[in-house]
Amino acid sequence: MLRRYLISLIYLLTALVFSILAFVEESEVLEVVLANISFVISKNIVWLAPMFLFILFWGIALLFELSNKPMNRFLFGLHFLATLGGIIGLLVMLEEKTPLPNSTEYSMKGELQAPPDESYLVQYGAIALYVLVAAQAIFLINILYTIFRKRKVENPIPVPHENL
Repeated sequence: MLRRYLISLIYLLTALVFSILAFVEESEVLEVVLANISFVISKNIVWLAPMFLFILFWGIALLFELSNKPMNRFLFGLHFLATLGGIIGLLVMLEEKTPLPNSTEYSMKGELQAPPDESYLVQYGAIALYVLVAAQAIFLINILYTIFRKRKVENPIPVPHENL
């Protein structure tokens, strides 16, 4: 019984884990700076976004399983691991990023101190984002494969014919 709904159960359990992490996380904020614009986001939202993503995957997978057209398990595994890897990569990048200083700091000589070099974090985040987008392409391929796949007929019923 559970084997039939394995893919949707894994998506649902993953969404449950992300929702638990959202409520266990302490009330901290995350400062994201994009093009000199600073966004302040609660860390709970950062955990809830993947939860909603996996709930979407769960609903789509359950729809296919209820219509007796289960999704390809190999493509599911690729999609699941790549999505999880991309999300974890983005979360690590956001955790490691230090906020910009609020005031300009000068050294003893009066020179402006350069902010810490975080270009490696940007590259790391870009790679994680590419992996996440590629995972969604795999999910779309799995959906199309499931829709257009021909099912094998195991025991064909012979068509009765009349001999004249």
